[in-house]
Amino acid sequence: MSASFDIDRCIAHLNEVTGLHLAPDADHAVSFDYRNRSVLLRFLPDDQVCIAHIQLAELGSAALPEAPALLLEDNFMLSNTGGGALSWSRETRMVALNFFLPLAGADGDLFISRLNNMLAASDEWVERIHEINARALADAAERLSGLREGTAHHDPVHPLTHMHTFRA
Repeated sequence: MSASFDIDRCIAHLNEVTGLHLAPDADHAVSFDYRNRSVLLRFLPDDQVCIAHIQLAELGSAALPEAPALLLEDNFMLSNTGGGALSWSRETRMVALNFFLPLAGADGDLFISRLNNMLAASDEWVERIHEINARALADAAERLSGLREGTAHHDPVHPLTHMHTFRA
């Protein structure tokens, strides 16, 4: 890696500013908790980049299966994510925000500024996921109430509605 970015010096500066005691492992990675969420920073010295993985929140059962499609839509051109890419684990239902940070020419202060922006974006997304979960629960409760009261609206299922007929 060129002298333009020194991982150890950057992490030392991060420790100084935050009061953390981070030390990179053999894979040039550090992790810490931010507001009870895991943050992983993996530095790739040969490529002069850092990949940041920030856990956000779990999608509730009521939000499935629709919510992952909403997340995918918000990933479009990374325009609604502060430049990060949303990911979701089907196994854990955890949503994360991932960033790719070029480090060439960056110093410790610029890196910390970028990290602050990423964490701010993650805070916004935690709120959005909580809203998605709350809305899904409210919708499920409304449907259940409609079923109990016999006022539920049932749309007939037409599996071929979106299919086109092709002729040779």
